[in-house]
Amino acid sequence: MSNRKQWQITSGDSIPSVNLFRRIILFDTAKQAKWYLDNCYDHWPKVVVMSADGVYPKNHTLQKTAKHNWLSNSGLTIFVMGWHSLEKMPKPATKIVFSLDRLIVESCRDRDDSMYSELILDWNPIKLARIIRGICETTNTRNAGFAYRDVKTDMHDFSKVPAWLIDLIK
Repeated sequence: MSNRKQWQITSGDSIPSVNLFRRIILFDTAKQAKWYLDNCYDHWPKVVVMSADGVYPKNHTLQKTAKHNWLSNSGLTIFVMGWHSLEKMPKPATKIVFSLDRLIVESCRDRDDSMYSELILDWNPIKLARIIRGICETTNTRNAGFAYRDVKTDMHDFSKVPAWLIDLIK
């Protein structure tokens, strides 16, 4: 059943005036959203977790605010886990929508072709939260991008990634 009809927000609705968040992560089902909350959320809590089935967020005020932002905030960043879940949602006001679906599927390819066999990522809940954070925080509502030149080099160990990768962002 589509969730679209439940999104009738009128000017008479009480929506908190302070926008405490700029990012939503959307899951298809409440079960998926709960898994993320239980396993990943603590590693990056600056995101509102929503499910396309309308169960999350469970807090009524937060849900109203999230729906309002979905429909009206063109600077909102939406991260989708399960691109198909967008089909159950009204069209968002923003064009800033990301997904890891393709990357996850590509890392599951079962081929001998080196083009696919080399894409093996060390997935775990902490890294998933950090990847989502990195993608979402690259685009922010202040129109300021994140760049390598902004990084304090004494606070990072760049030997953790190949030098060629760092060279691509310098």
